[in-house]
Amino acid sequence: MRRAFRACYTDDPEATGLQAAEALGIDPAVMLKTLMVEVDGKPACCVIPADRQLSMKRVAAALPAQAT
Repeated sequence: MRRAFRACYTDDPEATGLQAAEALGIDPAVMLKTLMVEVDGKPACCVIPADRQLSMKRVAAALPAQAT
């Protein structure tokens, strides 16, 4: 089933995933958002549910710094 997506978003980056889920009529827990972080100067992509916040402590634990 193809759905048309049309929504107005606020400038609040914390809310866009929640707004997208609402516009699609789905639970925000199953709507994913991607967040880019930098680890040791290299980009990394984190994918989390729209109703969650990214923990930088967990990112650091999952992507440990490389020894130089």
